Amino acid sequence: MTQPNEAATAGARAALDGFMEAFNREDAEAIRTRWFHFPHVRFHSGKVTVMATPSDYHNLV
Repeated sequence: MTQPNEAATAGARAALDGFMEAFNREDAEAIRTRWFHFPHVRFHSGKVTVMATPSDYHNLV
């Protein structure tokens, strides 16, 4: 029987793996529709970018 922590770890790893695959493919559509939640806040290069809706996301990879 799988322990609860093992199931949670497997789910978290699957989510990270899916996001990284989309990121490495530079698949903006998959990132926007599957992996990001909105509003989405990004801290980068000394700036803060807030994307309120999926249409606000532009390929930043």
